[in-house]
Amino acid sequence: MKSATLTATLWEQQHRQDLKDMAEAIGDKDTYLAEEILNTLAPRPEGENVQETKSSEHRKSGRQTKVVDPLTGRIDNPHGVAVVEGDGTRKWYRANMLHNAYGPAIIKPNGKLSYYHFGTHYKSAAALDAVTESAKRHNENSKHCRNTTP
Repeated sequence: MKSATLTATLWEQQHRQDLKDMAEAIGDKDTYLAEEILNTLAPRPEGENVQETKSSEHRKSGRQTKVVDPLTGRIDNPHGVAVVEGDGTRKWYRANMLHNAYGPAIIKPNGKLSYYHFGTHYKSAAALDAVTESAKRHNENSKHCRNTTP
């Protein structure tokens, strides 16, 4: 499937059973199974720009893995998950802002999803899709318009 046709609503529909299974695994205290399901939905980032640090938040245990752009120092991964929290939560970032135009920007191990478009939170996949479609239309229109003012 082309990424141009993928929407957050479609992503949610395609992964509904995985999210349900993950939530049930957490409810059954089977964190290993929940992590395995989460790894299929949102694999951990890999590569030379991946950094691992001890989580600075007291309520979170473990380590945080993040992808940092070496030129800007910002959290940024245009190809997938940019941050994995100590509790397993996956986050997508672009230019230091939570962002995923074609799915959730945050997936928690209990199956809870959050949607963001360049740092702005949306309550549902449908709301994110509406913003993404509007941004696409605006981008297409700006390509076809010329400024003829001298």
